[in-house]
Amino acid sequence: LTGSIDVISEISPTYLERLYFNPEINILQGRGISIFMLGFNCRKHPYTDEKIRKAVAAAIDNERIVNAAFRGKGVPAYSPLPPNIFGHDAMIRQISYDRQRAKALLREAGYPDGFKTKLFYFQPSPSRAGVFPLTIQSYLSKVGIDVDIVYFDSWDSYNEAIMSGEGELFADGWLGDNGDPDSFLYFLFHSRAMGTSGNLFNYHNARVDALLEEARQSMEESKRLRLYREAQEIVVRETPCVFLSYTGRMYAVRRRVQQFTVSPFRTERLENVFIQEPSDQNISGGDDNVYQASH
Repeated sequence: LTGSIDVISEISPTYLERLYFNPEINILQGRGISIFMLGFNCRKHPYTDEKIRKAVAAAIDNERIVNAAFRGKGVPAYSPLPPNIFGHDAMIRQISYDRQRAKALLREAGYPDGFKTKLFYFQPSPSRAGVFPLTIQSYLSKVGIDVDIVYFDSWDSYNEAIMSGEGELFADGWLGDNGDPDSFLYFLFHSRAMGTSGNLFNYHNARVDALLEEARQSMEESKRLRLYREAQEIVVRETPCVFLSYTGRMYAVRRRVQQFTVSPFRTERLENVFIQEPSDQNISGGDDNVYQASH
C-alpha cells in the first residue's frame, strides 16, 4: 500500500479486501491449483461428531461465499481436488447447502438449539472485520450456531494456535506445488500430516491413509484414479472441512508493471516484464486467462 512493492503473490481473502479498491493496483487471477476451506478441529468437541461437521457444511452457501468474500474471484468448491488436477471427479460432492437439513443434523446430534463456537481468522488490520468471517458467522447464526470470531493480526500466532489444536473452526487454504493429487490429498488428509501446516483438521481415517499410501507407490494411472476416488469419497463423507472455493492464483500488481503473467505453478517468468509509469497500460494474461480487475 505504501508503494514499496510492485507485486504481491498468493493474496489471501483478507488482503484481497484491502487491495481491491486501490486504484493503483490490479488484482490478477490465473488458473491455479489451490483451495480455500473452513476447517474443523476433529479432535475438539463438538466437531468430533460427523453430524455436527455436516450440519455446518449444510448451513453455508459456498457460491455466495465466493461472490461476497472473494468478490467472485474463484470457483465454488465441492471436493478436495481443483478441476485441473488429475483425479478431480465432479460426481464427488460435499453435502449441499440446505438450512433445514443443517437444523435436522443438529437435532440428531443432540443440539436442537445450536451451540456456541469460535472461528479463528487471520486479520492483519484489526480495524477491519473481514467479509469472510462475518459471512460465515451470519450463515451459522441462521441455524442456531453462535460464532465468536477470534482475530489474529500475526500469521505466526494464528498458525501456532491452529497447529497446537486450540482452534475449533478456522480458515484454511492450500496451494498444490505440482499437478498431482498427492500434493493435496496426502498432505491435507493423511494422519502423518497432522501437526504440520497440512492436516490442521486432526483428521484420521486408517482407510484413507492406506489408499493414499498405495496411490503414492503406484505408477498405473487407472489404479491411482480408483484409489484417489475412494479416498475422496471418504473424506467428503466424513467432512473434516467445508470446501469453499478453488481460488486460482491471485496477485496484486501495480499498474506500472507491464507484461506480468500468472502461471498455475509458482514459476512466474519475468524476462518480458518491464516498468512503465501510468500511460499506456498493457497487463497480459498470456494463456492463463489472467484478467485486470475493475475498480
